[in-house]
Amino acid sequence: MNTELHGLLLAAGGSSRLGRPKQLVELHGEPLVRRAARFLGEVTDVTWVVTGARRAETELALEDLSARVEHNARWAEGMGTSLAFGVDKLPARAGAVLIMTCDQYRLDACQLADFVGAWRRQPARILAARWAQTFGPPVIFPRGFFTQLLRMSGDEGARRLLVQHRPNVRFHALPDAAWDLDDPADLAAFRLYAADTTQT
Repeated sequence: MNTELHGLLLAAGGSSRLGRPKQLVELHGEPLVRRAARFLGEVTDVTWVVTGARRAETELALEDLSARVEHNARWAEGMGTSLAFGVDKLPARAGAVLIMTCDQYRLDACQLADFVGAWRRQPARILAARWAQTFGPPVIFPRGFFTQLLRMSGDEGARRLLVQHRPNVRFHALPDAAWDLDDPADLAAFRLYAADTTQT
């Protein structure tokens, strides 16, 4: 059985609602894409980053990390395309993939390590983050679900698979996963958080 856990960071979107590329927003002087890739690198065997919009600047932010960076030329078609593109890059030795977005700025390596630890107790099942009354990324899919992930397209994320395979999904409480950057109101909340915290 393949036991390697690979990380897949989706950082390809154009952030049209936010009005600026979320992957390049900085927290304590560090671009969010770099921060997320760095944390993923601490808890997975191999980390992959899918770029799209603002490719050159995003790749520059990652240049001295060990992450493997792949550019999705079809990024504008939606997150589903980048998700399928990233999963397609995973080698045969990848036994599971931890999928994460680059803008969940309150997550850190310790929280991700706890998340991975919870998954390893039942590695044949999907593990998704849960907060408030909903769920979503980060999420870990065992290899048995890769074929379905490869069929993702357009703006479709992995949520449909979580609903479809609900009996095989476990949830891990991760309240800080609720915070991301989608619109100007989120950016205002992010700035308050940045002002109240120090570099970690």
